[in-house]
Amino acid sequence: MQSSTHSSSSFWKKGILVLCALALALLALPALGLMALASRVVLPLAIFAFLALLFSPRFRDWLGFEKKNTPFAGLTLAKNVLLHPQHSWARFYRRRNVYQVGSDDLMQAALGPIDGVTLPVVGANYRQGDPLYEIHSRGRRVIVRSPVGGTVIDSNGALAEHPQRINHGPYDQGWVAEIWPNARGGGQEDLLRKTDARSFMHLEVERLMAAAMPSLVPQETMADGGLLAEDIYLQLDDESWERIAVSFFGSTTE
Repeated sequence: MQSSTHSSSSFWKKGILVLCALALALLALPALGLMALASRVVLPLAIFAFLALLFSPRFRDWLGFEKKNTPFAGLTLAKNVLLHPQHSWARFYRRRNVYQVGSDDLMQAALGPIDGVTLPVVGANYRQGDPLYEIHSRGRRVIVRSPVGGTVIDSNGALAEHPQRINHGPYDQGWVAEIWPNARGGGQEDLLRKTDARSFMHLEVERLMAAAMPSLVPQETMADGGLLAEDIYLQLDDESWERIAVSFFGSTTE
């Protein structure tokens, strides 16, 4: 009798266990279905998103894969700046709503080793194209036009003691001022960017070389790769410099 009761109890326990197992299996089926769907839908989307991120210029730049500057016969143009036709540049920092501005590589190359900078007045308002600051070299100077309109909120005081930072890093350590734009955005729609800026810079490099060394063929000199950046200012006599200061930079020579 005890044996029969024990067998009956064991049978019911096994049955309950089987029923629990079946219930768990039924409950797990939707989860397994979702996992299968995720593997067929979500996983390809995740792979696509990863590849898109990998080939994103900003992500590649963060990883150090993307070149920050485009080369032009020994000169460069930073990819993240807006270019004014008279060779000043502006870089917009959205979080602070401010433009950092400076002179491009062509301007410093034409001027040569910079020995002085006259910084703009902090707190002063400037319109786009107004004379913003001056850079000096060996008795020559360029009056640099503001690429955007707004109020100067800061200037690079380090240039007072180290003006040649503009030569060595015109797009980073050689920045000159920060400008809070006016209500119209400072006029950035009038600046050159991306492909337009690169095409313009390429033509301007050729034009500068022709003005400084008219006997040389631009394509042959460009193959040299370093001649322009290192030596172009040495080729400019006073008369050539005066023409370049006006026609390239909108500067005066007085």
